[in-house]
Amino acid sequence: MRFFLFSFTFFLSLHVYALESETHYWYTHGYYTKSIHALRTELKTSNSPEKKSRLYYDLSKSYYAISFVEEYRNCVEVAYKIAKQKKDYNYNDDIDYQISMVRYYNFQIKPNVAFGYFHKIYSLLRNNDPQYKDVRWIKIHQTLATTRRNAGSDYSIMSALFDSSYLLIKKHKLLSTINEVEYFKSRGNMNLDRVGLKPSDSIYYSQAIKCFSNALILLKQKKIENYPSIITFQCLKGLVSYMRGEYKISKSYFDEAFKTIEIAKYKGYATQDLESIYLNVINWSSFPISMLYQKNMDISLIEIQLRKLKSTMWLYQSYSKYNRDVDLTVFTDVYGYSPYNSIVSCYTYLFQRTKKRAYLDTAFYYGEMNKTQWSSKRLNYSQFVKQSNRFVSKGNTIIQYGEFGFVHHNYLYAIVKNSKGIQFKVLGLTDNIHKKEMNCKYSIKSEYAKQSNYLYEKIFKPLEVFIESNTRKIVINKSGFLEGINIESLIYDTTNRKADNQFLLSKYAIFEQPSFRIYSESKGESIYTVSVINPVYRSNNRSQIHFTSDLFSNWTKKNKLTLSRLTNSGQDLCLIAAHGYANNHRVGGAYFDFGNQKLTIKNICLKKRKCKLTILASCDSGLGQKIGTGSSFSLASAFLFSGASSCVYSTSKLDDKIASQILADFLQRLKNGEPKDWALRNAKLAYLKHVTSEEGYNPIYWAGLQVMGDVSPVEIGKSYVIWYYIVGLILLVGVGFVIKKRLRFRSA
Repeated sequence: MRFFLFSFTFFLSLHVYALESETHYWYTHGYYTKSIHALRTELKTSNSPEKKSRLYYDLSKSYYAISFVEEYRNCVEVAYKIAKQKKDYNYNDDIDYQISMVRYYNFQIKPNVAFGYFHKIYSLLRNNDPQYKDVRWIKIHQTLATTRRNAGSDYSIMSALFDSSYLLIKKHKLLSTINEVEYFKSRGNMNLDRVGLKPSDSIYYSQAIKCFSNALILLKQKKIENYPSIITFQCLKGLVSYMRGEYKISKSYFDEAFKTIEIAKYKGYATQDLESIYLNVINWSSFPISMLYQKNMDISLIEIQLRKLKSTMWLYQSYSKYNRDVDLTVFTDVYGYSPYNSIVSCYTYLFQRTKKRAYLDTAFYYGEMNKTQWSSKRLNYSQFVKQSNRFVSKGNTIIQYGEFGFVHHNYLYAIVKNSKGIQFKVLGLTDNIHKKEMNCKYSIKSEYAKQSNYLYEKIFKPLEVFIESNTRKIVINKSGFLEGINIESLIYDTTNRKADNQFLLSKYAIFEQPSFRIYSESKGESIYTVSVINPVYRSNNRSQIHFTSDLFSNWTKKNKLTLSRLTNSGQDLCLIAAHGYANNHRVGGAYFDFGNQKLTIKNICLKKRKCKLTILASCDSGLGQKIGTGSSFSLASAFLFSGASSCVYSTSKLDDKIASQILADFLQRLKNGEPKDWALRNAKLAYLKHVTSEEGYNPIYWAGLQVMGDVSPVEIGKSYVIWYYIVGLILLVGVGFVIKKRLRFRSA
């Protein structure tokens, strides 16, 4: 709950206020987009280091308020660099910079790094202001509150320091209205974090409500119509009531926030500055409504909420599309929100209550939408139904895993679609399924078999009654909850002692895709040009990647493909054999290590390419930050986002030698004309057939390799020259035929 509370308050809050002036008017009143534009304009005409440093700090605050955190840090770094050039550079500049960096690392949820900056700030300010007359004491303790929250610390000592600094600064008449409002927000959040299991702790709920109410009163008294802040405090009161179990009261606070949004729009407030707040209001108001529905089964509550959710869909899509090139953290949904999550939950409740198949079909569609928020491929409902119906009519099956419910009451479900129709199955509470670790860490066959069979019994066996005996292939779309496990590596045969335990891979043709919406089986394409990235590492702490590097280089030469730089956008095939690092907290933290440089997700996304296939021989290239309860955004996702048709990647660590064996077989099968998904499956089966060591049997070495996107076959190594000769010969024969015909006509 603390993570959700942090995400919610972070993205809804006005984190730093400025003193009222003409320059800061837009910022103080919550017009952050206008503030950024005005400050950028002012920077163009400013030459003074003092003024430029201040302007960049002001600009960073506006970016921070709308959650463009990387832009925030860039502005802070520039401001500090310019400040060092000032003649009067002193400790105040260091303090401003370090407070800003604490905020940044709080957002990154790195409390240890943030604490390091805090200790520097505290001693520096204490030595220069022993009487607590600097208003920045409030800012210091405010940032410390968030740091302690991330670290899970107790707040009693910090609260005392915070209150004492507040009283002293107020006594010295240094506390502005805006600073006081900010104090109440931070103090209210601290009270929420102090709530424990003791009955006496419930007093902190009342204190939190009082703090948020005082902030609203101050804003009203001073006639500061900062709508992002007003809506924030209304929502925080709704959140507190939800946590206390007062669902009707919670709903009323969120309804009040909705009304405030409508008032802001009526008054001409810049809607782009309200969008993320509006989405959070929709999301968090779904929680008390869900609980009210479960209490009295009043279906009208769900229907009303569903209408609100649908009305925000276009807003969510445009907000993500508009901002993702600026800051990927926005469109990857770090505030734990996607309207699709709540829409799927609503349709699931409606289906369970009414048993109408139409609700299930719609839940299936929005579940797929949720899994590919990062995809550029957009399908409307009718197109999606046609595509999935055409797929299952060929004897195939689709299994979509997803989640419904809220907070600590999330249920894993599966929707199974085949030629017989569509079925729905609740598989249980996610917390209960999570009791078993969901990874392939066991090298001992019997230990892995025990863990694997437990998961098979929980998440796949209940669905087998819906799978037809003559099923050609099963395409599985996993939720983010199942990200760390490969379904095909689950063991289903634990009774036959005479044979090795059997994986689902050997029983069914299972193919995992992030979503059926990006899955396609086209006519196939030809590959002529290739980019090969296989860096040499100079550092001793990074092992050389010999086997896959040699494979990619030799295979390219053998097939006489034309080499192209990765920076170009025209290559047909991209082969990368490098160390990769995933980050399931911040999407921007995932990257390929190329030795002297890094290739980040953002770099990949910003480069538009028409690559027909990308093969990533890299650890964890398919793991990334979870997007709501849908899927995740990874290095592999980034290539599809940038325009690649398909991508082979790994959701686990890779052994260089084993990966090269499987990928060599895969590439040969591709050349023989096999579709990508079948080629990879057959390469895995061939590997398992010949593996001799028990460690090599472990799925961590082979099951992680997956392919997503267009799985159609490709033609490799056919030269353009051959086609030129063929076309030229046809033209020559045609010209000869025409000349011959004319000569006959003349002679006649």
